[in-house]
Amino acid sequence: MKFVEIQNIKSDKFAKALYREAFPLRERKPYFMLKRKTVSVNAITENGEKCGIIIYIETADLVYIDFFAISAVSRGGGKGGKAIEAFCRAHAAKRIVLEIENPYIDCDNAEQREKRKNFYLRHGFTETDVNVKMKGLNAILLTYGGEVSYEQYLRALTEGYGKAFVKFLSPVLV
Repeated sequence: MKFVEIQNIKSDKFAKALYREAFPLRERKPYFMLKRKTVSVNAITENGEKCGIIIYIETADLVYIDFFAISAVSRGGGKGGKAIEAFCRAHAAKRIVLEIENPYIDCDNAEQREKRKNFYLRHGFTETDVNVKMKGLNAILLTYGGEVSYEQYLRALTEGYGKAFVKFLSPVLV
């Protein structure tokens, strides 16, 4: 697995299509936010073929994965696991944090949420007791390589997207 930087997700047909397919509109960031110097957008490739995307913010002490997706045609063959493990190895010097939709609340996609949580747990992530609500999303934090507090998570969001956008998101600890 390799990670290839994408300068502009809006002009990369594969990345743009996967971003739109994999993430509901309410969860997507505007394209201009993904062009910030503090935000990294990478295509995930295997044997030169794009199979996924990962969008993340790297701070001095941690990495915040905002979006991770494997294309529908590439799912089910272990590429997602290989990709997340390769990413974690590449960032082994830092703790990694990401959000998943809270699998413990009543919802229409409970099975999907549980599968997503179990995927990350199988690949070395640990569930935290940090539950965050923002703009209609109820999420829990998962970490790799050590604990991450709500404050550290919030700092990474702010460093990556800026104070004004984080204020707009209004993440609150539940």
